[in-house]
Amino acid sequence: MEELLNTYSYCSEGLSITTIPIYNLEPNTLIHLYNEETGINGKYQIDKITIPLAYNGTMNITATKIMN
Repeated sequence: MEELLNTYSYCSEGLSITTIPIYNLEPNTLIHLYNEETGINGKYQIDKITIPLAYNGTMNITATKIMN
């Protein structure tokens, strides 16, 4: 049983990004992220977006990694 669990299961990887507003993004959209410094590389599905109402605010994106 332990071998099957190790072979066919994985932990989901999520992240949160703070960026300037990108208004054409929507939840359930796939994005590709790459950052050499933090080791982030892969396709992520957007789960949640927070867009500010202020002209100088930043948006927050919560995403989950898509496994191949």
